[in-house]
Amino acid sequence: MSSRPSEKLWRSSSFRITVLYLGLSWLTLAIVMLFMYQHVRSQLWQGIHAQLDQDVVRIERFHQRQPLDPDRPLPVYNSEQGSERLWILEVKRRNGDHKIYTGAKPRTFSIARPPGFGRDSEAMLMEEGGHLFITRRISLPPNLTARIGRNVDYLYALDAALRGAIISGLLLTLLLSLAGAILLGRRTVRRLNDINRLCADIVAGHMDKRVPVETGRDDYDRLALSINLMLDRIQQLMHSIQQVSDNIAHDLKTPLARLRARLELIRQDQDGEVMDEVMAEADRMMVMFNALLRIGRLEAGSAQLKRDHIDMLALVNDLAELYEPLFEDKGIRFQVVGQGLPTQGDPDLWFQALGNLLDNALKYTPEGGEVSIRLQSSSGQTIEVIDRGPGIAPEQREQVFERFFRAEAHRQTEGFGLGLSLVRAVAHIHRAELSLHDAKPGLRVRIQLPSVG
Repeated sequence: MSSRPSEKLWRSSSFRITVLYLGLSWLTLAIVMLFMYQHVRSQLWQGIHAQLDQDVVRIERFHQRQPLDPDRPLPVYNSEQGSERLWILEVKRRNGDHKIYTGAKPRTFSIARPPGFGRDSEAMLMEEGGHLFITRRISLPPNLTARIGRNVDYLYALDAALRGAIISGLLLTLLLSLAGAILLGRRTVRRLNDINRLCADIVAGHMDKRVPVETGRDDYDRLALSINLMLDRIQQLMHSIQQVSDNIAHDLKTPLARLRARLELIRQDQDGEVMDEVMAEADRMMVMFNALLRIGRLEAGSAQLKRDHIDMLALVNDLAELYEPLFEDKGIRFQVVGQGLPTQGDPDLWFQALGNLLDNALKYTPEGGEVSIRLQSSSGQTIEVIDRGPGIAPEQREQVFERFFRAEAHRQTEGFGLGLSLVRAVAHIHRAELSLHDAKPGLRVRIQLPSVG
């Protein structure tokens, strides 16, 4: 598995759910912040609107005390000191003559009215000397109109600062949320990878492996504890079954060995054809129990496995020298085709497994048939043992790997039904793939060897 860590993280359902939840939370926060921004902005402009209402009253009182006249210079009125001063920007007669005291010039805006002011308001924005004013026109007796204004530079600066703070806060929240999601996702993926690795080790026969437990308090640690307890119980049961099987095999093997020894003594004193048959039967039973013991150890992973470099072609050629006379005696053509396949493993186990396949081919291939072993590396390193016997029905190709299983058509043939069980155990402990196929006619047994290095 060569996926990049980012790809593995994105494939994690917990990471995707966390990102989705944080995304919805961030979107909700953004909507709330936008609403608050609009509300605060509206309240600020409404405050300016209220101040202008008060300014109108002040100017009217000022005009009563000191009438404004466009024809003579007047001091600029200001009610406050600082940036929020009230200015008289324009005074004119209603017939159109006017006087601009401060040089203020109207500014063109895409929005006709300032924020928070109605369409029928006399308020407008004007610019003078690089400063912005919110202005309003008022009527003064007897026939004058004036425009007063307040400096709103601070308001636009506050608005920009508020927007910047909101945007910065949202970006920071987004980055922190993503960082939190990545950290949480990586921790989740790491814990799940620990469980996946454990499952792979258990499948490989390492029943002593356990899921690491960190604090014992979160959900993953509770799951790890449950899995470990389950594996402990399974290991105990498997050990009990293995112990019972070993005891049965040993208990039967010992008296059989004593029986054979005593029959050997009897045979020396008598001409015993019957004794030969009894001894042969005892030998068959010992072979069967030895095979059972070996299969049990291989499947339990307790057998001592060598890790030697093996040239499969040389090993198969040794087998061919052993079996070729047997095939010739039965009138069966036998051949080895292919090239050397380097691999690692236990050569004795592979010798026995391939020997079992050749034993089956010898049993079930009729006279005049053909048996071949093919080694190839074009589509991966594979070994195929092909015979021209009756083959195995597709619905029985899994059952034949069970111990003592024998198809009805083959029950009259000598054997115990353990050969393919041993072959599968050897393939499994070497991480090889074993499969059965139709040779049309006959059976094709394919072993896919693991890659070296």
